[in-house]
Amino acid sequence: MARNIRDLREIINISRLSLLDEEEVECIYSSDEEQQSLSSLDDYIASRPSSSLGARSSFTTLTSSTELANRLSTENKRGRPSTAPVREKRHIAGTAGGRVTVPMVDVKRAPFPNQYTPVPPIGQKEEKQRTRKSVRKEKMNFDHILEFLDSTVVNGWLEECNACMKELSDFVNNAAGFVRFLEFFLKNMSFQHFCGLLDLEFSIITDRIKHGLHVGLSTQKLEDSIIRHLTSAILPEYENAFKDPLKGVEEFLDVFVVISSAKTERYRVLLRKVNCTTQNKNYVQWILAMRAHGLISFLTGILRFYKEASYASTEPISKDTSISSGSSLSLREKWILWAVRENKLTTLDYLYRKQDGGCFNHVTDEKGRSLLFVAMESKSEEMVHYLCQLKPDLLKEQSPNGNSPLMFSINTGNLSMMNILLEKCEGEMDYANDQADGATALHLAVIIGSTKAVSMLLKAGCDKNVRMGKEANVTPLQLARELDHHEFVKLLQDKS
Repeated sequence: MARNIRDLREIINISRLSLLDEEEVECIYSSDEEQQSLSSLDDYIASRPSSSLGARSSFTTLTSSTELANRLSTENKRGRPSTAPVREKRHIAGTAGGRVTVPMVDVKRAPFPNQYTPVPPIGQKEEKQRTRKSVRKEKMNFDHILEFLDSTVVNGWLEECNACMKELSDFVNNAAGFVRFLEFFLKNMSFQHFCGLLDLEFSIITDRIKHGLHVGLSTQKLEDSIIRHLTSAILPEYENAFKDPLKGVEEFLDVFVVISSAKTERYRVLLRKVNCTTQNKNYVQWILAMRAHGLISFLTGILRFYKEASYASTEPISKDTSISSGSSLSLREKWILWAVRENKLTTLDYLYRKQDGGCFNHVTDEKGRSLLFVAMESKSEEMVHYLCQLKPDLLKEQSPNGNSPLMFSINTGNLSMMNILLEKCEGEMDYANDQADGATALHLAVIIGSTKAVSMLLKAGCDKNVRMGKEANVTPLQLARELDHHEFVKLLQDKS
């Protein structure tokens, strides 16, 4: 999953800084010096050959966890209002002995549209398009700034990207650890604190760009304010998406997943998303390199803050047994499995809404059991209720030994879980396990000797006359008599 410098150069291609051919130049700017948007350079980037550059240095953390906590604390003292509802306050211990107060965000977020939504009326759609066009920011030209940049600085940025990409890829491949990362930002971190973290990382990226343009700043030909505008142009998500009080956190996680996962077209498009123009063909490559360096370093900085937070260190990540050399699950399916296994309901809901939920029917653990069995084994009633409501077909899934979810709850003696299933599986109560001579849930409850389970099944309306055995002639009442369960005999006769 880790990308090397060659992968980044397929997008940025910074190896050739000499003049381009005339055919290539047409993709960047027109003969009449009309400015062109970098977002329209798909054909140009696809036509560029790839090259390699060995990574010489690893990425160096510019700030410690103590400095991060102090910076965030300073932001809070400035009185920035929180745009998200606060439910309660939770303290997260800092790594330097201090404590940072983190208000909890109300988990009940506003509903998000699914990937496939009905098309709105034509009039409504046109009105929305006009609104978007009216608020779109005009793209700026920064050629007068980029003239102070050189290829040595840009190559250094790409080497940093190489190290950061490996760190991001390694992290998302640990399904258990990444699921906790998602849950932390979706549920445990307040939006106010999240915005403070964004501001901190944005200022760090701005400082790095200033360092690359130090010649212009030292000669007073550039001002700090214009450098900030440049940073905003190469990181448009910072203010336009990530700080949205309703879906900013999810927008951030969407970008994190795209950048960290396998190389896709969405990955390529994302690295070309800038809000500036240029009239210089050489600056195109430099701007795209700044975009890659800025975005990847931004995400890596937030990941490192999470790793240094007490939340990540006080909850050790268990061995990821779902990821094995013979596993057929995709990376996203492994996230889903671990979200269920560790009862991360908020994360599971996020993963479900961000893709086709049909894959839930095909995700199994290392024992070949469906998600519902995994949730029941974790004794998570909330997760079982969610899965039954979200995907009722899971109630029809059987474990490798032929037992239904209802039978599994009887076997484990979890009566509260059994009660949830009885409310959801009316047509599945009398399912017969062919691997156990056609035994039903009622037969199993009699064999185990659970009076409460037998009473609950009879009260729910299961068939007390259903038969099992090779000749299909053994009813639950006959089975109770053979096992000398006199209490069950009386109970079954009374129900008759």
